[in-house]
Amino acid sequence: MTGEHEPTLRTRRRQTAGDVLRSELLMAWTLGSQRILWTAALVGGLVGTGTALVFVEVLAAVGGAAASEVDALVGRASVSGAATVALLLGLSSIHLSAGQRSTGRQRLTHQMVPATSRTFVARVVVAGGIAAGVAVAAFLTGAILVAGVCALTGRTADALGAHGLAIVACTTAGVTLTVVLAAAIGLVARHGVVGATAFLGIMVIGPAALGTVGATASLEALSWAATALPAGRLGAVVESAAVGDAEGALLALAALLAWAAAALGLAYAVWRAEGAARPGRGQATPGRAR
Repeated sequence: MTGEHEPTLRTRRRQTAGDVLRSELLMAWTLGSQRILWTAALVGGLVGTGTALVFVEVLAAVGGAAASEVDALVGRASVSGAATVALLLGLSSIHLSAGQRSTGRQRLTHQMVPATSRTFVARVVVAGGIAAGVAVAAFLTGAILVAGVCALTGRTADALGAHGLAIVACTTAGVTLTVVLAAAIGLVARHGVVGATAFLGIMVIGPAALGTVGATASLEALSWAATALPAGRLGAVVESAAVGDAEGALLALAALLAWAAAALGLAYAVWRAEGAARPGRGQATPGRAR
């Protein structure tokens, strides 16, 4: 019996990081729920752009805003749906990883890939790569939409120029880091609902609660804490990039990187601890040997 299983075990150990990465990417692609969430994120980004353009036209018609304010709105219209894109892509990454744990498929993955760190890295890379791809598609399409609408209405827009593309690049980086943070949550969440609730708490509930209490009670510390959360830092990336504040955009991206790195560090520690506690990786299960 041992001789029959040795080739299989050797084959498993020979799996390279590239093999694991391709396997994770294929699994994500074959799940219909993932493709639905990616499409929803793309559509959400375009809806944000369309809403911003409608708002610009309303302001221009009413005449209740200065020309500089209208230009600023047009400048960031292509990435106005960044928060929606990040939220939906984050939920997709959580659903992908946490769903495997809740259905028991995670154990099969660990059996096929004894080097658990490869699976961890592959899932983070897949989540970040998909996020970057969908975000670029959404924001570039939004930039094309902005350029087309501005050409029809006679407005000046640099949506497809150097400044517009810089806004797209900065916002894509911010969205990707936010989704990596979500992937870290999904990798350790026992169930998709738990992971999604935690992510929504960080991105929506937490900032709203802190901001409301801070404004009502005039507590600047709470208002600052609301902006320091990932959702606030993603908004700061968009705002800073739109006005050409490179330093502000980089500082906001650095804060998002710190959030993502901290989440990944904690998630990896939990992941490794669970892997070390699993029997069946060349060791006998305690209490069964005679």
